[in-house]
Amino acid sequence: MFKKILATTDGSELAQKGIDQAMKLAKQLGAQLLVVSAEEPYSYANVTAYRPESFESYNDRVKAETTERLEEAKRLAERNGMTAEFLPVKGNTPAEAILEACRSRGCDLIVMATHGRSGLSAVLLGSVTARVIKESPVPVLVVR
Repeated sequence: MFKKILATTDGSELAQKGIDQAMKLAKQLGAQLLVVSAEEPYSYANVTAYRPESFESYNDRVKAETTERLEEAKRLAERNGMTAEFLPVKGNTPAEAILEACRSRGCDLIVMATHGRSGLSAVLLGSVTARVIKESPVPVLVVR
């Protein structure tokens, strides 16, 4: 059915549940698993009078956070006896990075978590999951 599954992580506890579900599914189907974590692009809104952050320090911090998220996913995979590929991805937005990884790596399913925001918080914060669902060329399994 599915041969290559892409799972996403943002480091949250909920995202770990999504990875866990993706691992179980990959194991049951004998599918390959790719775990990605999107590196948020630098926003000049990050430079404020209260907390100035240079482009270089931002990139270093985000790269370290992404590496840690993927290391945690790798530890989870090892505990579950799974092998997977772990990849940091970049794009104009996290959703674009995830979708590009899906296309370029030939994935046929995306598994990701959602915080289930609605109303004003969904409008203001946006939703990576909603955008991936809307633009994905493959099915998306959403974990809550």
